[in-house]
Amino acid sequence: MKRLLLLALVVVGAACGQCTLWNQTGCGSVYAGTPNPTLASFLSNAWANFRAINAATAGLPQPKITVTAQSWPCLGSALATSVPLFGPHCVEYSNLLKSAGVTVQDFNIWQLAMASSAEYQAEGIAGQFNIAGDCVGNAGAPYLALNQTPGTGSGPHCMALHYYDLTFANMAANGMTLRAGDPQMTDDLIACGLTPGGTLASPTIAIAQYQSCITSLHKAEIARWPGITAFQVIEEPTAGMVNEQVFSVADVSAFIQNESAALKAINNNGLMIGAAGTGMSWPQQYDNAYWADWTNKSGSTYSALDFYVVDLFSASCDLSTANTMFPGQLYYAAELANWVGPFSANPANKQWGYITAAKAAGKPVRIGQSDAPMWCPQGAIAFQPNDFLGQYDIVWDTSGMFNTWLATMVPWASANGVQSFAVFFSAPLFYYSSNQSDDNEATEAAAAAMANLAATDSAATYKMLGKWFAESLEGNAHLSGNVHMGR
Repeated sequence: MKRLLLLALVVVGAACGQCTLWNQTGCGSVYAGTPNPTLASFLSNAWANFRAINAATAGLPQPKITVTAQSWPCLGSALATSVPLFGPHCVEYSNLLKSAGVTVQDFNIWQLAMASSAEYQAEGIAGQFNIAGDCVGNAGAPYLALNQTPGTGSGPHCMALHYYDLTFANMAANGMTLRAGDPQMTDDLIACGLTPGGTLASPTIAIAQYQSCITSLHKAEIARWPGITAFQVIEEPTAGMVNEQVFSVADVSAFIQNESAALKAINNNGLMIGAAGTGMSWPQQYDNAYWADWTNKSGSTYSALDFYVVDLFSASCDLSTANTMFPGQLYYAAELANWVGPFSANPANKQWGYITAAKAAGKPVRIGQSDAPMWCPQGAIAFQPNDFLGQYDIVWDTSGMFNTWLATMVPWASANGVQSFAVFFSAPLFYYSSNQSDDNEATEAAAAAMANLAATDSAATYKMLGKWFAESLEGNAHLSGNVHMGR
């Protein structure tokens, strides 16, 4: 039984002037805005929340769970910003994930790249939904002159295909499992001649138009890479999709049913279709109405879905018992217990119950994205692009917080019956910046992140988590509620 080894975190010593658990001299100078609360208070409250979560899960069965991660350079949201910068690191990052024990990897693929694939062009769709490809050559050799001469080689979409091909072939050759999904970006809709950004009250795109544009790109993806075992067709109807358009529950249901039938018609070898809803925190409304439809066994959407994905984010800057959402309770522990966890004595306290609703529907549940608690500027909300202690900050390393969060949340997910758990953006596994102003998601496209990939202590913690859960026996594995920090 693997226990406290996970929490024996090795913490890097602090240099003078850095913003760390022991030395906060430099805190005021490296962050734009005034932190609220102080770093010392934030970390103290975070540890208290982690101890409370660990104590709640300690006596519960914790069956085997899959630890997974998104292969960051090949995410559509990263690769689309610079194919030459991120593409060459796709294989490398996938291999680094495997070295950290992550053999099941998620790729939210840049959908517009699929317009250059032979599989999409073979659709032969007439009209505005037939997007021109930018590959040189022909269907048999779609990137003959890849970046051969400036201005004459294949374009960025074709280059992206090339890097995806290399990465997925490498995964297949090295025993890695490929799961995919749509990052819900707007460039593909614009390429289809559509105008994204509409709302329920003022839609700019009909669901039939959205399907005509997107489904053909998804079909090309499944046809090109038959190794895809699962595909997430929609992500957070009122959050991740808000820049495309907020569709009604009925429209989303129709889309899911159409997608499930279309993709399984291409690959009927056990391909699983899923949908994701946000659990908490985003400044948009929550996805509870969509969840209710997806998990309704007598509804029309139910049979089209094979798994559910919950995306979890912290929604408060105040983790203490003084928070306004759960007065008198530690915020992060109460959030998980009351919204999605089994720990509340009174079921009526569960405000949404996403995980319990999905489990009652009898289908696998995954944590697809998740963030550690957020340290915020004064007066701000817990919204990742605005937070402190972001994806590259060395304070993750020097305070040990990222590791402790991993070692708390994965057992929590297991105790909830969750099938797999993924980190939101996985850059912290392999990169920390000594530049503490490089501190949040808004800078995630920094070239330094890809130029300095190296295994960190967080990657080692992730590997231990994967090994621990691979060897654990249901009802036998658990973590202590004590968080140990030391050199």
